[in-house]
Amino acid sequence: MPTYLSLFAGIGGLDLAVESWGFTCVGQVEYDRACSDVLARWWPGVPRWGDVHGFDAAAYTEVERMEGAGQRPSGGTRLPHETEFEVHPR
Repeated sequence: MPTYLSLFAGIGGLDLAVESWGFTCVGQVEYDRACSDVLARWWPGVPRWGDVHGFDAAAYTEVERMEGAGQRPSGGTRLPHETEFEVHPR
């Protein structure tokens, strides 16, 4: 089964979409404590980190995809070709 690593996971909306494509989550990174609590409820056995700066992806060399949905800083403008959520192959 293909696997993915979720960066800037939020409450897992993008994770649900990726799992609907047949992927299994092997790790999540989310800074917001309330969002992390939601992730812990729906993905109880998945390792989770609170800060992307302290996360070392080297242990995840076999992951097929890394996905993340970030927010632009206040006042940022999305470029015409950008979407709110994008999934990128590793």
